[in-house]
Amino acid sequence: MVNNDLVFLTPFSSLLNAAGLNTTGVLRDISQPLDYLVWCPDLKGFFSCKSTHDTIRKHGNTNVWHKQVWNSHIHPRVAVTAQKILKGCTATDDVIQKKGIHLAYICRLCGQQCETLKHIMWECKFSQDIWKWLQISLKFSRPFCPSCRPIKL
Repeated sequence: MVNNDLVFLTPFSSLLNAAGLNTTGVLRDISQPLDYLVWCPDLKGFFSCKSTHDTIRKHGNTNVWHKQVWNSHIHPRVAVTAQKILKGCTATDDVIQKKGIHLAYICRLCGQQCETLKHIMWECKFSQDIWKWLQISLKFSRPFCPSCRPIKL
């Protein structure tokens, strides 16, 4: 804008004139606030869609676990399961019932208690046996799960 008139570069101005568009007398709405720079060039000084997106996107908290879960050494199916566990969005009976779907509210592994993530991972007799087996197989002196007692070899 120069003196409240829109000024275009010559190639663009001639293109607008060829299309029959007249830009003289087009003024900025004075009741609106002034324009401001929304995005900046990248480190090399270029404007791009990526630099624009990086500038206007919401920068949330970064997850500290995502690089441990999503890497080339872990199968994607295992990574998805680990991500669901870490985010607390597994399809256990308690989560499904909170969404309004009525199910038999019992653990399918032990048949004793309600199926919750905490129960499946730590409290279930079956999972405790798995944790104990891993402890022995990997020769760890301390138990994996908080409710497992140490095993004497």
